[in-house]
Amino acid sequence: MPHVDTSARACLLTSTDTDPGGTWAALRQTADAHLVVRYRLPAAADPVAYVDTLVQLRCSTVVTTGKEAGSAVASRLAKGKVAGVRFVVVADRPLAGAVRLSPATVSASALE
Repeated sequence: MPHVDTSARACLLTSTDTDPGGTWAALRQTADAHLVVRYRLPAAADPVAYVDTLVQLRCSTVVTTGKEAGSAVASRLAKGKVAGVRFVVVADRPLAGAVRLSPATVSASALE
């Protein structure tokens, strides 16, 4: 019998391989409640299509770090909200439709 994966996922979308704020470490601490996965936005990717792919992969929470990843989520949200998906942007500035966390306040409890 085939297995259907219905697990909720918390997905980190980064612009680069570096994570100076420790967002990945904080997100991994939430692993008891979620399956956590890390993705890096490819330079040549269509940002809206890439974020849509994360949604199709059942990312129920999409956390972003870096300017390009935040811009990808902003472009996707400009097309409308995504039912059942929470977007969290780790940035100094707010993003309409997303929860903003200051890089200085990133923690497992803040990401829950």
